[in-house]
Amino acid sequence: MHQIFYLSLVGVLLCIVECQLCSKCSDNEQDVSGDSIIKSLCSNTTGAALNQRCCVLHDNVMGLDWSECNITELHSYQFASIGDSLLWLDLSGNNVPLEYFNASLRLLGGLNNLQLLLLPVGTECNTDAWEESTIVQDTMLCSEPVLCNVSQSTSLDNIIPIMNVSNNSVSVCPPNSHCIPDGPGLHQCVCNNGHHGYKCIQKKGPFPYILFFSVSIATCVVIVAADYIIKWWLIRKPKR
Repeated sequence: MHQIFYLSLVGVLLCIVECQLCSKCSDNEQDVSGDSIIKSLCSNTTGAALNQRCCVLHDNVMGLDWSECNITELHSYQFASIGDSLLWLDLSGNNVPLEYFNASLRLLGGLNNLQLLLLPVGTECNTDAWEESTIVQDTMLCSEPVLCNVSQSTSLDNIIPIMNVSNNSVSVCPPNSHCIPDGPGLHQCVCNNGHHGYKCIQKKGPFPYILFFSVSIATCVVIVAADYIIKWWLIRKPKR
């Protein structure tokens, strides 16, 4: 009963967050403009429909049009609730400072499936995050995100909580690990099956009690013996 209540509560909270995203431009026109790229992409996607500023498919937000919304600041947590489903994001026509886009890739952290980003005029696509950039009218289009090579199917257990800027190469992760996308230009290093811990150097399995205690006892014996020998030598040393 409690589980059903908590699941219902989570669902309501997610609905509230998504509704806030879709009605972000409360002081402006609620619906997207007729020439909106998000609107065009949404209309060409089977089963998708516009909900104010969102393109929704099966209760998942695929596109978000925040163009001409008088936005002056952005934060990655604003997209946390829709990070896995968001494909298209339009931020054009806003007065967002350039450093939001150029100084930190973390703004797009968690947008694992983002395919297209529309930015205000004068803004450049971060070359560490995007392969292609195109100017259409007063909008910069960033496409072909830089992601890890995750062609091999591996376990996603034991995620290392260290985010790195991707160089489009899996070599940035330590041995016994691989990278998974964490947004354009970002990735997470994840331990392969059978490994865990710092830099994935530890193998899974029972704790080696025999080896641990053997090394501990041997170390104690060596320290005690060395202490005894030093004291004996100091006592036996002839005085001058």
